[in-house]
Amino acid sequence: MQVRIKPMLFADENELLALWLADKVTEVLEGEKELAGKALEIAKENSNKV
Repeated sequence: MQVRIKPMLFADENELLALWLADKVTEVLEGEKELAGKALEIAKENSNKV
């Protein structure tokens, strides 16, 4: 079952998706303090190539 909350929040869909993705990235990096910064740098570089 898919729940659509966008109309209730009066928010931009892309902004909501970006926030959701940021939460997922944060969740994955949790506990990786030493490598998190480097991993984010690499991900940013890779995203510019796509």
